Amino acid sequence: MLSVATPATAGCTFQADVFMTPPGGKTYFYSGSRATLPGCGPPATIAGDIDLCGASVTTEVPGGLLAVTGPQTVVSQSNPLTPTQVPAGPGYTMTATAPSGYVFVSCSGPATIGSSGVTASLPVVVPNGGAGVGVFYVVAVTPSGSLSGGGTPAGTGTGPATSSGTSPPLGTVAHGTQTAVATKVGSSSLAFTGMNALPLLLAGLGALVLGALATLASRVRRRPAVVDSTTSRSVP
Repeated sequence: MLSVATPATAGCTFQADVFMTPPGGKTYFYSGSRATLPGCGPPATIAGDIDLCGASVTTEVPGGLLAVTGPQTVVSQSNPLTPTQVPAGPGYTMTATAPSGYVFVSCSGPATIGSSGVTASLPVVVPNGGAGVGVFYVVAVTPSGSLSGGGTPAGTGTGPATSSGTSPPLGTVAHGTQTAVATKVGSSSLAFTGMNALPLLLAGLGALVLGALATLASRVRRRPAVVDSTTSRSVP
């Protein structure tokens, strides 16, 4: 049995030729056939990155998670996903979770964006002896809820935020940043001074009654006496 060492070349294609010289004889030459061993040679790798969309140069956004499923699984790890050795071939899917304060956008890339904008995925092909790379793009979310630095994530609205449709309660007046609320008066107190008006009302009513009685008494005193003529005549 003859063993031949093979060189580590790209694609691992080789050919073994044999020279044989018996003692005292002539040399014989045997030409071998070319052969390729899949999987040998430079390793195939897969890597991933989350970049800022719209930047003039490639700008990596720190944070977020990347993972790979397919012929070989790569567990979730922080962005970026450093080159990891895997078997070459298609069928890999890279998934990503956006860094805090960012959402995914297509940015002319092949990624499929989740409805929330915080997840995305894309297919990756790993060439034999080469590297398959998945790149995702994000933009920052401003405090008002709008996006900065790029396009709009799939499944998210593009218009300005609207109110919930609720109106201020009756008697409430919006003024600047404060709200003035009308005070409901639930007693006989005056609305402006807060003084109880009931004693005043009772005193006024009493004065009216006393005045009416005094007027009636004065009229009775001024009324002339009526003398019955039948009783005032003298008897003879």
